[in-house]
Amino acid sequence: LVLNLITLIAKSFSSLPFAFIYVAQPSVMLIILYYLTVFFIIEIFYKKILSPKIKNKTTLIVLSVTLLIIIIQLFYPTDNLKVNFINVGMGDCILIEAPNKINILIDGGGTPQSDFDVGSKIVIPYLRRKGVNEIDLLILTHPHLDHLEGLLPVLKELKVDMVLDSGLTCDSSEYKEFISLILKKGIPYHKAKAGDNFIFSNNLEIFLLNPLYDSDFYEESDFNNASIVVKLFYKNADFLFTGDIEEAAEKKLLVWQNILQSDILKVGHHGSSTSTNLEFLDKVNPNIAVITVGKNHFGHPSQK
Repeated sequence: LVLNLITLIAKSFSSLPFAFIYVAQPSVMLIILYYLTVFFIIEIFYKKILSPKIKNKTTLIVLSVTLLIIIIQLFYPTDNLKVNFINVGMGDCILIEAPNKINILIDGGGTPQSDFDVGSKIVIPYLRRKGVNEIDLLILTHPHLDHLEGLLPVLKELKVDMVLDSGLTCDSSEYKEFISLILKKGIPYHKAKAGDNFIFSNNLEIFLLNPLYDSDFYEESDFNNASIVVKLFYKNADFLFTGDIEEAAEKKLLVWQNILQSDILKVGHHGSSTSTNLEFLDKVNPNIAVITVGKNHFGHPSQK
């Protein structure tokens, strides 16, 4: 009876607003600082059993290390851009963390061949650990489930300021729910087209290279080639995120000429044999290429 009462009280309090909060996973520096503080408190509390010589040395060491950590935290560069390729198996999910707490999420992964909820089990916990509670821009490159499914819990649980979508008509229940959540929460929605430009700061800019045509131009069998292709500029570095485009779209994107050149390339369509033709790769000329892939029966990535 007492246990049931305690459980009932706990459930009642847990349902209240702000009954719990999500915090970012603490850094190694913060953990060290925490234990040093605990150690220092214990040392002071038991100072009567320590000799003055040992006490003074211990205090000096603890204070010196604490001061060093504080100095590192103060002068550590905070204007770095972080691009996280989240491991969602066979799918795409990319979190871009920019200064001033700007967060951009490209796709959310998905598991169309199983009941595993990649959004609730992987994407949301990852974002929580990062301390991400708000997405400034959420991009769905195209409505295939291995890109879409994981975004549904994100729309449900986090604040999303804007959604960028290819606008392709899709009859899947997941895509219908995606649009329904956007409308229900009143999230600004933008249908992407080549040439669109989004400036977040003096250093951070997003430029869209695809889709080149209106969404009505594409058949469902060609949704990959209608993927939103994102060129991201940050200071002296640039990234190219190509969704699932294949060779046909890559050849058309050659019209962008030197704009294609990028330091880091997210390889199209999980490195399939139908993507990343040599002419396109030569134009991009990346220093680093990233393939997002998991266990699959499609033969991705191609060995060529």
